[in-house]
Amino acid sequence: MTSKFGINISFLILSLVLYSCASTHTYNFLVTNRECNCTEYSITDKKHGITYTFTASYSLEDEMLTTITLTVRNSSSKVLSFDQARVKVSSKQFPYRYNNKFVPFSAIELKPGETRAIMLVGRAEITARPGWHRIAGEEMTVTIRGVRLGNDDLSLEELHFVPVNPKLGSD
Repeated sequence: MTSKFGINISFLILSLVLYSCASTHTYNFLVTNRECNCTEYSITDKKHGITYTFTASYSLEDEMLTTITLTVRNSSSKVLSFDQARVKVSSKQFPYRYNNKFVPFSAIELKPGETRAIMLVGRAEITARPGWHRIAGEEMTVTIRGVRLGNDDLSLEELHFVPVNPKLGSD
């Protein structure tokens, strides 16, 4: 379809849709554990040979969309299991569906030498406008329990995340 000015309207509409999809910006959370104020945080259980690496990001448009990525490396000689594991994400500012409640992981097992990325995604409706005001006081805590290596229960510490607020010009 072409307008009276010779512009292909279908192309224009497609371009606007693609632009609006591409204009969603993603920002980092900083992990604030143990003198770390970093975008990536790794914990290594040297006794068991397990390494956990955490990153988190968010976008804030019509909703708060948070993605936490946990990359697990099993350097042990046993199977690492998340079958009985639970995760709790607690947010101070955003009403995620399972906020402050333990929920099960999928049935995940890592064989010796295997590495796997596990993504946790949460959405929260934004009721106050602009949503950026809520970022200023946000702190997110992630707790994981019930990870097993063979017959051994592994303990993980709580992780604390604070979002980078691009409106403040810091990173």
